[in-house]
This record gives sequence, structure tokens and C-alpha cells, in this order.
Amino acid sequence: MNISTLDLALALAPHGLDAVLSFDQPASLDRADVLVWDPAGLYPVLEAACERADPPVLGVGASEWLLATSRHWREQFKRLLAAGGTLVVLVPAPRTVGVHTLQDILPYDWSDPLMPRTVRSQAIEGDAAPQQAGEPFRTLFTEAARCFQPCATLAAAPGASVLQTGSGLTLASYASEPPGRLLLLPALAPGLAQDEAGAALFLRELCRCIDRLGQRSGVRLAAWLDLQRSPADEQLHGRRAQCLRERHALDLELQELDRAMAERDFFKQLLAGEGLGAGLAAAEVFRRKGVPVHADWVEKDLHIVELDQRNLLVKARLAGEPLDAAALRRLDEARARVTDYFSRPTPILVVDCADNALPPSARSPHWDAATLAGLEDAYMLSGLHLYGWHLETPGDSPSRLLQRLMQADADLRDSLLRATLRGLSPLAAA
Repeated sequence: MNISTLDLALALAPHGLDAVLSFDQPASLDRADVLVWDPAGLYPVLEAACERADPPVLGVGASEWLLATSRHWREQFKRLLAAGGTLVVLVPAPRTVGVHTLQDILPYDWSDPLMPRTVRSQAIEGDAAPQQAGEPFRTLFTEAARCFQPCATLAAAPGASVLQTGSGLTLASYASEPPGRLLLLPALAPGLAQDEAGAALFLRELCRCIDRLGQRSGVRLAAWLDLQRSPADEQLHGRRAQCLRERHALDLELQELDRAMAERDFFKQLLAGEGLGAGLAAAEVFRRKGVPVHADWVEKDLHIVELDQRNLLVKARLAGEPLDAAALRRLDEARARVTDYFSRPTPILVVDCADNALPPSARSPHWDAATLAGLEDAYMLSGLHLYGWHLETPGDSPSRLLQRLMQADADLRDSLLRATLRGLSPLAAA
């Protein structure tokens, strides 16, 4: 069992832990089977980074760092649990610090990296003498009783309460998140981490408890059997842990494949999309080419592309949308408004997706130059053409594309169409 700690240095013999990690130094948990995290270990770092002490508030830079680091550990905790690991959290005394966001200063709590789970702690009041829970937790809290000194109760926590005060307040909880486990335990007694015998006792009883949790529903075995694990048992446990890690790796690969396929499908709306997404895809093509793109503040189906010397007003035409006199007049009025606002020339580019319900071979190969007649400084490309431009390497910039349109480059549409057909099927381009 590979055991790592986060912001918790235990006085153990060399190699007693797989890794000793720090919250402020993001790292991977891919090797860990168990992570023991002490959130209180971050408090001194936050105190040193505060720009205001009463109430404590972090500076803007420190706030951005803290939120980004919390997101990292949140993802690592998720991966640990998904790989069949166990996350052990030592519940600290409740404390918050203000962090700057775009809108306001919001409180940051130690439990932020555990989101979306709801975990809230509160200061202990009155008698905190613990009431024992059922096995395997009873053995943990009995044999390692001197290891713990609760400094907070859990007002909200996932799973079941496994240790309570005399008045019924939760001191520890356990949540099964198959194939992983989340265990919230009381804080360690002061000085225990530096006591070699105490640290070894804590780790030994914790591992014994985790082993007994297992995944064998309805099976209850005596505690002594945990110390008699045979080589065959060790092999099975090791193989199971390896399989869980392999399954998690496959899940991550599937997520990445789904992301890549979804991104390709997003841009394929240019040649096969039949909804408003075609316009969003057209805007994103220009954005991916390295220029700023904004949605028009009046006409929601128009986008403004900022080029070096001018802007470009982009409109994706969908099926059933006419390009009659009224439509052309609307485009011209929008162009005049944008030109006046930015004080820059603003040509119009219509991306024609009206035939997207048809396969490329069924679409008319002829280009009707009279479609935009009466609309000055306006150009048209089909969704097929813009998709081909998207597939090309970043050599052809938006400014170069507009220049070729303005020069009526006879080869432009043919080259872009060939790029699209190559991207759809090598046979189609042959």
C-alpha cells in the first residue's frame, strides 16, 4: 500500500511513506493508494500571504494562486478516488481567509478542494469526549486513541458519522465512493507527528482500518486476520489496485478522446450544422487563428473580427434564411454602426451554411456572385470553404484571407474546398 501525506510530515523511518507532499507545490497522486491530508498545514502559508490581517484577506496574486492550486488538488483527489484510493482528511479548527474574485472578496474554507462535496466544520463547544462507533472504526479509535485530539466537529459531511461527541456532534465520518473511500478524521494530537512511536501507531492502525473497509459487502472478519495476510492475498490486493489504476487511466484516455471528438464535431457545424452553432463555429475559427472576436452587441447572429487595419463583420447564413433586400439592408446597417463605433473600415463576410443538410457532392458547384449585389465591400464563403480554411496550417492569417477575397483570388475557393474534402475523406479528394 503506497501511502503519501499532504502537509503532514510524520517522524517515520526512511521509506515509511511513499511521498511527503506540500499543498503549495502541486504534484501528482498517481502513485498513491492512500493520501493523508492535514489542511491546517496550509494556514501558515496563507497567513504570510495576507494583504490584510483583520479580517484576513489575500492579495489578488495570492488569491489567484490559491484558487488555481485548489483546483489542482481537487482534480488529484478525484483521480485518487476514481483509482480505488483512500483520501484521509484530518479535520482542522475552522478558519477562513478572504480571496479576491472578479466580483467580490469571498471566504475560502479549508474544505474547498473537496468540492462538490459539502463539508463544514465548527469549533468544539463543551464536552468532546468521543463515543465509539462500529467496526472497523472502533478498533482505530480505541487502539490509536492517544493519536487524536479533535479541534472541530463536522456540521456537514458526506457519508456516515463514525465518531461522535457525548452530545451527538460528528467528529469523524466515512463515505464510500466506489471504488474509492473518503475518511474525515479528527486532528492529530499536538506533537504526535514528531513522535516516532506515535506516528507509527497512527499509520499502522489507519492502514489496518482501511484494509478492513475493503469492498466485500456483508463480510465481517475478526481483526486478527488483518495481520495474517498471505502472499496470495497480497498478490490479489496488489493486482486489484493495479487494475483500478489501469481502469482509471483508460477513463482518462476516453475523456480525452471524447473531448477531441467533440471539438472536431463543433467545427464540423460549418459544413453540416443546421443550428445557431454554425455561427459560433465560424467565430471560433477566426479566434483560433489568433485574432480577437466579439459577439455584436445588437445583432446576436453577427460577430466582429478585429484585424490589423480593419474589422470584419461575420454572418453565418442558415437554412431558410433569405439574402433578400431586407437581409442585406440589415447587414449594411450593422456594418455602418460597427464602423462608426470603432472608426475603422468594416467589410462583411457571409458564411453560407444554407445547404448544410446536403452532402458536399449534392451542393451546387456554382458561385452566384450576384447574391450580395448592392452590398459594397461584402464577400461570401460557404461553410465548406471556411472549414477548409480552419483545417489549414496557421500560415494563412485572417488578414491574408480577407486580402485574397478583396482581390477576387480565383484559386481561393477551390483550394479551400480541396482542404475540406481531404479532411473529410482521403477518397473524396482523390
